[in-house]
Amino acid sequence: MTKVKIGILTTAPEGGDTKAFEKEIISQGHEATIISASDAWPLISEASGHDRLYTRSKTDEKSQRLFSKDLDAIIVRLAGSRATYALNVLRHFTNNKTFCTLTDYSIMTSGDKYWLAQIASRCRVPVCKQILSVDAKDHTELINAIDKQPPIFAKMVHGSQGKGCFVIPDALSGKLFLESMQAAGQPIILQRHMSRKSEKRREDHRIWCIGAETDNVQFSAMTRISTSSDPRTNWSVNHKAEPYTPTQEEKDICIKISKAIGGGIIAVDTMQDDDGKFFLIETNTNPGLGIRNIVSKSKDPVKLSVKYVLDNYNRKQPMQKFWDNISVNADSTGFNQDVFDSFAEKWEQSAKSKWHFAAEFEKHYLAWRFMHNV
Repeated sequence: MTKVKIGILTTAPEGGDTKAFEKEIISQGHEATIISASDAWPLISEASGHDRLYTRSKTDEKSQRLFSKDLDAIIVRLAGSRATYALNVLRHFTNNKTFCTLTDYSIMTSGDKYWLAQIASRCRVPVCKQILSVDAKDHTELINAIDKQPPIFAKMVHGSQGKGCFVIPDALSGKLFLESMQAAGQPIILQRHMSRKSEKRREDHRIWCIGAETDNVQFSAMTRISTSSDPRTNWSVNHKAEPYTPTQEEKDICIKISKAIGGGIIAVDTMQDDDGKFFLIETNTNPGLGIRNIVSKSKDPVKLSVKYVLDNYNRKQPMQKFWDNISVNADSTGFNQDVFDSFAEKWEQSAKSKWHFAAEFEKHYLAWRFMHNV
């Protein structure tokens, strides 16, 4: 058996979740290297193709160069205040064509709830009605646009573990709340309250979608349950959940949104409304591992994630499937005959000569390559 060298790029090198991935990699007979994103500094060389990455912890006497050959794949676990810096470290690996479980795009879009909803809407992934506001002139108008009969739900654009979520019980409370948020310059998302039936159990589904870009997608899921009148179902709030088998509708949501944001390991939150329809709530690129206490060993997302890496790290152009899927229609991003013909038709009509046409064609082809990271 070939020993695969797997790095764990993390903003929490001493965290329990990081150690869990490290332990699983070793237990499957491979090598694990924890890379603290904040201890790493990428260097862009003046010599093309010779960019480097160095790391230095508090205990190191000097920086150590981390060579590309030292790692076959990267499991990405980034969050917190230094995640933005860490994205630059991640880009070092993706630029050097190292297989990574996430792209920078998947992390950025998952961190912005409204941006994610816009992507979902564009890709025909069901999301509930919502409005983004930062400087409303008529707060009642906004509330009525969501539902003329509150309660409605409100949340901040950025936030995790249920923080930054609010229930607006009536129009007056909503007006006071929005005025306060507006005075603080805080953008707020207003959205339809998914469950208005008081007798209905407050729950949602956390679904790990692993390998959406492959033909062997794996799912690990739990139902998260609110144990009080608090509508938040987050594990960090209630610590109550049970195993769950996603419906085909939910699997389709998971695969579609994971492809659209370019993620190999994405935790998708879904919720069912009172009419029985499932909606995307949000995606998570650094989900907690509380689910391991709920699901069976065969559905352990850490085990499934490591297996996914082992099955895919050595594919040709390892990140290309992600880039190709970051679009509304995944099959339209390839430079196929239709794309060629559209370029040719557009510039043939305006070209002053065949040389002018060739120059224009090359310019737009290069622009296309940049947009699709080819």
